[in-house]
Amino acid sequence: MLLYKFEVNHKGFQERGNKMKRYLKICTILLVSAILIYNFKYIVRNNLNTSSEDNIKQVSRVNEKDMEIYKNGKWEKTFLKGVNIGAAKPGYFPGEFGITKSDYLRWFKYIKEMNANVIRVYTLQMPAFYEALYEFNRYEKEPLYIIHGVWVDEELMLEEMNAFSINVIDTFKSETDKIIDVIHGNASVEKTTGRGYGRYTKDISPYVIGYILGIEWEPNFTKSTNDINKGMKDFDGKWLYTESANPIEIFFAQVGEHAIEHETSNYNTQKPIAFSNWVTTDVMSHDDDVDEQNRIVDINEGKIKHKDDFKSGIFVSYHIYPYYPDFLNYEKKYTEYVDEKGNKNSYKAYLEELIGYYKDRPVIVSEFGVPTSRGITHEDSSRGFNQGMVSEAEQGLMNKEMLDDIHSSGYAGAIIFSWQDEWFKRTWNTMDMDDPDARAYWSDKMTSEKYFGLLTFDPGSKKSVAYVDGNMKEWKKKDIVTESENTKLYMKSDEEYLYFRVNKKNLDINSDEIIIPIDVTQKSGSNNVEGYKFNFNEYADFIIKINGKDNSTIEVQNYYDINDFLFKDKIKKNKSSNKFNILKQTILGESYMPLSKKTIKQKEVEVGKLIYGNANPRSEDYNSLSDFIINGDDIEIRIPWLMLNISNPTQKLVIDDFNNKNEIKHTPIENISSGIYLVDDGVSKEQAIMKSYTWDKWEIPNYHERLKESYYIIKESFKDID
Repeated sequence: MLLYKFEVNHKGFQERGNKMKRYLKICTILLVSAILIYNFKYIVRNNLNTSSEDNIKQVSRVNEKDMEIYKNGKWEKTFLKGVNIGAAKPGYFPGEFGITKSDYLRWFKYIKEMNANVIRVYTLQMPAFYEALYEFNRYEKEPLYIIHGVWVDEELMLEEMNAFSINVIDTFKSETDKIIDVIHGNASVEKTTGRGYGRYTKDISPYVIGYILGIEWEPNFTKSTNDINKGMKDFDGKWLYTESANPIEIFFAQVGEHAIEHETSNYNTQKPIAFSNWVTTDVMSHDDDVDEQNRIVDINEGKIKHKDDFKSGIFVSYHIYPYYPDFLNYEKKYTEYVDEKGNKNSYKAYLEELIGYYKDRPVIVSEFGVPTSRGITHEDSSRGFNQGMVSEAEQGLMNKEMLDDIHSSGYAGAIIFSWQDEWFKRTWNTMDMDDPDARAYWSDKMTSEKYFGLLTFDPGSKKSVAYVDGNMKEWKKKDIVTESENTKLYMKSDEEYLYFRVNKKNLDINSDEIIIPIDVTQKSGSNNVEGYKFNFNEYADFIIKINGKDNSTIEVQNYYDINDFLFKDKIKKNKSSNKFNILKQTILGESYMPLSKKTIKQKEVEVGKLIYGNANPRSEDYNSLSDFIINGDDIEIRIPWLMLNISNPTQKLVIDDFNNKNEIKHTPIENISSGIYLVDDGVSKEQAIMKSYTWDKWEIPNYHERLKESYYIIKESFKDID
């Protein structure tokens, strides 16, 4: 009986085992079949989206003034709309390649959902980028296309000052070969400092719809190339030729010829090419420009032609912003232009003039945009589309207006600069103030170049340590720095701001005047303020004046005014001066217009005028530029680090005494001091005396991603443009 049971059970186990084997075999067959079917569909889709004529494969081409993409077996006119993607994120400089494959996959999803059809990169990326794009597009009905840039060694160019130097031209040609091999998944690149490297095995060529060769060409280099090689004969190649060209244009043609030949002979593939250009070296003359560099040389890509065998054709690529160069603010043909809406629009005037020069090929604006920085670098006198002091909502609306201008002017594409904010960047009116070795590790809101992105990085792994929104729940007793009978001063900080909370019993913002002194260095400062009849208990370098919603400011002691030192060449001797100046940024030095014979005075913007509003991105009334808000008896304030001459908060460095040293140096501090002074008719009626606040140094920043308000505006704008 026992034996019988065992035999029965044994047979049952065998049957169940056989069933399981059959089940697993079926699952395996189904899985393999699914993979094969999917890969087959993937291959078929790519074939349907790739034209083959005379054994030359194409996914895109130039057709007169339009760009066309081959889709589902036919050519379709396509307006290119998308974003430029940089090579860095917080905590990394671009050559450190901190962006991961998962970052790219997530970003591509956001970009595709934004109704973009193209991205642009400037130079060779790490393999993770190409792997991510390959994987992402496998699952997309409509792929996310790419225009790939080819970088040129800028340092080598400026050293040689001649594009035809063997070192320059051979390096450039070699770089084109490398990029082409990479996008075909056929490259192994050795590690070089600051450049992408590794094994590249993913063929993304079905998604590459063009190359942009080169960079924003430096005018002196360009002129030097033309002068050294004056009288050079026009180029006549297999694919390209030139007509009445300057040497710089012949140089472009030779490099372009090399790129076309490499891709055609090795991969039977051709793609449209362009040569990077910008307003500084445009084809038009600007003889009354205030910047001499913008008058010395022109680059005319129209002098570069292609032969019939180069089927993909040449397009034109320009970086065009509304606020630079300054001739957009002064030349009458731009300043007096009125658009179809009845508005002054120097940007549209320029767009229409430029495209009039290129009647035989498409023109793409491959960079445009405005940044959401607190600081400002240039202004657009036409519509206020400035380089900085622009909110996230304003960024979206301004980018939308420029997109409409570009589209309605007959351009073939518009690519926003940029996808993500880039902490490592610099700009001319702040670059001498901060510590260059630490730029990637903190968020400097006074530097405009860092904040062109539609994706931003806010401090804190999930949320910021404080939001200026009137909600006091995030403030704790431990944050109190100083207090008096009726007042308390709280302080916090992160990678972006120094935060203050002022609590005052029975606060009346319409009548109460509050002064918050801040001491950052022992080498300067004053213990009193001109026009007031009281003294601080310590010396202050800055003061915050809260005087209603519309008249509140941050001011710097006259001796410690870095803007005066850098842009007015003022050396001051009175260390204890009690004069405080509202913070300013210079946006234009004194300039001369040679034809008009007019001198334009130095221009400054009062960035120290504090902006009232809600700074919490989750709030319906969010304003990304907000500096302070009032709720009952409480005032919340946030001040960007560089506004306080703190040049590297990661290591607690401040700008040293530049008047004494006659240069910008950075010196360490242990803490800063602050307090509260309630003022009535110039007299302090109550004080919470100045006491010290300190913070921890950091090596790696904490941050979290956030899509700006502008992202959602552009999403709708892209949707409306075919």
